[in-house]
Amino acid sequence: MVNNATDELREFLVGLQAISPEKLENLLHTFPEKSIQNSSSCKFFLIRCIAQQIRENDFLQLLFNSIVKYVLKREEYFPSGSFDPSDHPYDIWQKARSKFLTKNPNAGEVGELILFLLLESQGIVQLLNKMNLKMSNEMPVYGLDAIHIQVKDGKIILHFGQGKMYQDFNGGINSALDDVKKFTTSQNAHQSELNLASNYMDDKKFDQYADVIKDLLSPYGKHKENLSEANSIFIGYNWNFLRDLTKKGATDLTTFLIAEYEKLHNEISSNISSKISQIPEIKNQEFTIYLLPFRDTEDFRNLFLRGLKNGQ
Repeated sequence: MVNNATDELREFLVGLQAISPEKLENLLHTFPEKSIQNSSSCKFFLIRCIAQQIRENDFLQLLFNSIVKYVLKREEYFPSGSFDPSDHPYDIWQKARSKFLTKNPNAGEVGELILFLLLESQGIVQLLNKMNLKMSNEMPVYGLDAIHIQVKDGKIILHFGQGKMYQDFNGGINSALDDVKKFTTSQNAHQSELNLASNYMDDKKFDQYADVIKDLLSPYGKHKENLSEANSIFIGYNWNFLRDLTKKGATDLTTFLIAEYEKLHNEISSNISSKISQIPEIKNQEFTIYLLPFRDTEDFRNLFLRGLKNGQ
């Protein structure tokens, strides 16, 4: 694609994003990102607070209100006119809800949904959601957790996503990097994911750019000079510090938690950078690691599943 066409695609994608950065910022505090090797970075987030506690329930509500755009195709919820997911018809919400695993307490779909929101808020738009392809809500999704597209600095970037919710941070990042390694070393897996995206992407959502994007995904596409690939990984993990908020003393809770969390950023970034550099198959790839601590990821996952079962 020539520069003018690439710029037009960038503007088009920004218009499709499912959530604005301002709306996400209302619930998640964003920290300055930490650069690691090969243009990679770690991005840190923290759920905002009221005076006495973390606003996990408000964040859950945002997730519930986002599942329609996450799961369904555009024509299913946006046949005409405007659509606000906080004011959607209940039957549309129920249709989206029916795709989620509700019987498996270890289901990681809430992490995948969080990754979706983090990417969309930056204008990195979902190309394919495998949830929509599921024939049964109790059938897990295999392979990548996300395939998104972005135009940045004149490049068209395909984001291959992994979303993890682990009690242990190291367990989460190790699992994600292992998945990236398996994906990287399997040409069949790589092309299968691109074929899925090409065959099942939401054509009406991408409108006049659908064929352009499919050509980029095709192994026979001609103009790929500006095409790039990156790994986008979300890790939700336990931060035991959040279990006892009385340690703040007289300090404002938000100020206290921000200061304490910032103390860990260099160590976490260095740890992630070291882990990537020790895997030869992926050490030269580009990564963006999104990190969000929870009081208890298992408890948060259970609250999410309970809300789905009870219709919020």
